[in-house]
Amino acid sequence: MGKTKEAVEYLERLSETKIELGLERVRRVAEGMGLLGNKLPVVLVGGTNGKGSTAFTLSSLLSAHGLKAGLYTSPHLRRLTERVSVDGKEVDLGELSEAVLEVRRCTEELEVHLTYFEVLTLSAMRIFLLREVDVAVLEVGLGGRLDATNIFQPLLSVITGVSLEHQDYLGHTLREIAFEKAHILRSSAPACIGPLLNPNIHLDETLMKWALSAARELEGAAARVAPGAKIVKFHSALREEGDVLRLPEGVLGGEGVEVIFERLGGGRWRFKREGEWYSSPYLGGALSGSAALAVGALDVLAGQLSFGLKPDKVKEGLEGLRWDGRGDLRVYKGRRILLDGAHNMEGARNLSLLLRELGGRFNLIFGCLKDKPCARMLNVLKKDVGEIFLVQTPSPRAAHPFKILDDFLSLTEGDLSVTSLGSAGVKEALERTEGDALIAGSLYLVGEGLKLIEEGAVSH
Repeated sequence: MGKTKEAVEYLERLSETKIELGLERVRRVAEGMGLLGNKLPVVLVGGTNGKGSTAFTLSSLLSAHGLKAGLYTSPHLRRLTERVSVDGKEVDLGELSEAVLEVRRCTEELEVHLTYFEVLTLSAMRIFLLREVDVAVLEVGLGGRLDATNIFQPLLSVITGVSLEHQDYLGHTLREIAFEKAHILRSSAPACIGPLLNPNIHLDETLMKWALSAARELEGAAARVAPGAKIVKFHSALREEGDVLRLPEGVLGGEGVEVIFERLGGGRWRFKREGEWYSSPYLGGALSGSAALAVGALDVLAGQLSFGLKPDKVKEGLEGLRWDGRGDLRVYKGRRILLDGAHNMEGARNLSLLLRELGGRFNLIFGCLKDKPCARMLNVLKKDVGEIFLVQTPSPRAAHPFKILDDFLSLTEGDLSVTSLGSAGVKEALERTEGDALIAGSLYLVGEGLKLIEEGAVSH
């Protein structure tokens, strides 16, 4: 059996849907592989929404400044190798397979079982060490306190914001979830803390104060979080002045630095810091906030790693970026197709605002997982879309379209066009709809849509 096939089959047996929180197992294997205690600078990026886009943007900015940047994100939409990249280029499947099999070898020697996510986390770090990257940017998977990425000691921690998510694992209140996410903070490292996920919503600092308070109270034995975490950047609420939004001085980029956001129309934004305007490569306020947050994180790293933040290099790093499946607008056979992985209430609200900025009417193709607030998300989006088509999400954890429909109809009133397509997927829905379409509710669903569009598999 070839190494690639062997590694892929091993990962499939682990089952991506299985979640086992805890650090003892993964730390033992990491120590056995020599992945801990090295001098590789690590940036941990956590939060409810926007952590992937922030990590992705930061890695591009680092590369533009001449640093070799490793990036680890999850989940993947089309290919397993999307999760691990160096300087913006995915590793090939052969390289990833070798790393996966090395992790497996160590687990067998130590008689330790790891999950799908844990194996891939250690595989990514092994690749980054072998490639001798200058910085490894790791997106936290779930929460923070017991996430596999948290075994590594960060040079910088970033928390993008806190809202309700994964309540079965992280807690049922915002305070509990903030506490879980605060565990990626360290007393020995600075942090960039949100929330700054949506520049056109007034954001309350209270949640991050809870997170900071939690970090200071932690004894840190399990997660190695020392009390007194030092926060050098704090992103507070924006002041809105028409199409211009201002961040108070001292946040998002250094003491005495004011950051200004401006809507440009058509979903486009730009932001200004230290006299320089930067065009966001993304659509919508939420992703544009992620871009600005990444620049703030870059500013901190520039001081730590002794390189100068250069506006022309920032612009180079931002230019042309597209975070696949998030605010991702494509033209396919003459129609606009918007793909957005919004899968919680905050994501749905952000998407609703983006739809209003884009204008026009998108027919919604929607599916989501059982543990998500499917009906309530639809309730947020219903006024900003045309017809609604409920489809089967390609995941064993998917909520059935008929169940979503029943729950939604019990919540909503008014004349709506909602159709459950039962076991049908994105392909059938795209072929059935006319005009512009929005695919949302789950990254699994968005991944299916991306594959179909890129392969030209949808006829109309």
